[in-house]
Amino acid sequence: MEVVQMGNSYQGLLIECITREGRNSLSHNKFNMELAQYILGILRTDLMAVYSWRFCKPVAIKNGLRFHVNGFKHQGWVEVVYDEGWDLFTIRLIKGGKMIREIEQVYVDMLVNTIDNAVERTADYAKDVEHWLEQVGITWFNKWQ
Repeated sequence: MEVVQMGNSYQGLLIECITREGRNSLSHNKFNMELAQYILGILRTDLMAVYSWRFCKPVAIKNGLRFHVNGFKHQGWVEVVYDEGWDLFTIRLIKGGKMIREIEQVYVDMLVNTIDNAVERTADYAKDVEHWLEQVGITWFNKWQ
């Protein structure tokens, strides 16, 4: 696997393009880069959710985007792959180099919410966030009064 520096920056996020074919497949790399940018655009529709995952290291992959998260429920890589035949997305959660979960047939309007439920949202999310904030030394303003 070779990393090809495409030099593309999408709204402040540099995306690297990974290809198994090497440098001779630049048109394929361009398609993957454009698709990765499209997926990033979808994710940007709910930046609060994306930031809560501690989203980082976006990389264009074949037919999609890979990025790292550090959520309450999943810490590791997430791959979002476009299935052109179905016109839907597949989400893969990867930890330690192994796929631990795959969510298929995700509609574009449910992409961020589906990732959020798989990576971050817990049954008692508000309490979990408050506990985490206390751990890092941040308390809610109303508790100071």
